[in-house]
Amino acid sequence: MYAVRAQDSLFPVDEWVEVIEKEYFRDLIPSGGAAVKFVSGTDNVLSRAKDDLLRRARQSGLLTATLDPATLNTEGKKPDLHRMDRFFFAVTENVDWCRLAGLVVRGQLQERGYRLPPNGDIGLQAILANNPEVDIATVRRDLRGIGTSLVRDQGMAYEFRSALASLQQYLVEPQPSQPTLQEAVLLWLRGKTKPGVASVLKKIQIYDRITEKNARLMLMSFCRWLPETGDSGLLVLLDLRPYEAKKKTRSQSDRELIEKLTEKLREAFDTDATIEEVSRIVFQEETSRNRVFYSDLAYLRMLSLLRHFIDDIDRFERFMLVVLTSPEFYDSDSPRSYVNYDALQTRIGIEVRDTTRPNPFASLVHLGEGKGDG
Repeated sequence: MYAVRAQDSLFPVDEWVEVIEKEYFRDLIPSGGAAVKFVSGTDNVLSRAKDDLLRRARQSGLLTATLDPATLNTEGKKPDLHRMDRFFFAVTENVDWCRLAGLVVRGQLQERGYRLPPNGDIGLQAILANNPEVDIATVRRDLRGIGTSLVRDQGMAYEFRSALASLQQYLVEPQPSQPTLQEAVLLWLRGKTKPGVASVLKKIQIYDRITEKNARLMLMSFCRWLPETGDSGLLVLLDLRPYEAKKKTRSQSDRELIEKLTEKLREAFDTDATIEEVSRIVFQEETSRNRVFYSDLAYLRMLSLLRHFIDDIDRFERFMLVVLTSPEFYDSDSPRSYVNYDALQTRIGIEVRDTTRPNPFASLVHLGEGKGDG
């Protein structure tokens, strides 16, 4: 079984990020391509890679999402990203659907020759005020045409098309209801509901919630729709390391805590650390013991989810998934490693490779600090 060995050369993290920016952020992703990458490295290396990738992706016009399975959600529960519906909701958690839908309508109206106010108002009255030569019937006809072009795009899931087309229409000409159509669509996109939402959604032919069965199609649809908003694509960074850790017994946890504290406190005393610095070290180590853990079943479900992403990547457009892992994940002696799931191992670990220099385009790249690593 292949593992990260001391004699393996590591690819410099800064060089790898530059390759990703040039070949993927500026070329492959905006042109409609998609990719899945696995990288390993120390905590410091992965932190550098993550920060730099996010910065460069945003500069290249991509939307970004960072998924941390160790961060509890707003309800104080584990995010359970091994479930595809939870994965989708986490990716789109900070998406401003109304802003993006408004950008689509604005762009489509301007292509049709409409003059629009610079403040971003796309309400029906604002459209009519800036285009006095156009009557309300013409505006409504053009708006229906904008919605129809979206609904007819069979490259997206029908429910997604209907939801976004209806939201676009509502932003221009709101219709009274309780709850409003906008509220119902936004709740549906976030996996939430409230009394009255189902009846509103049925009017736009949405009968099912976003679940594990259809969430992958929803993510594909979202990526396909993004260019209409002016975004080049989507970058998702998933930290797999919380799934790599198995929960230890209390005695094991206490022993490891004492060992880590002893080492760090020795280093602190050698550097004449202040009482505040020592207290911070103790607090950080004690807090780390209370981190999130995932069961063996959840771990295997996550590996299966990642394998499906690899297998379905040709169905995605303008999408890149980067999975951050520890070097130990590729060691067959580790309690949890990619050898636990052959279908994933064969897709990212078994490939022809140069024995002297890593390939930055490979599905799996082991990262180091700089050229001196090896």
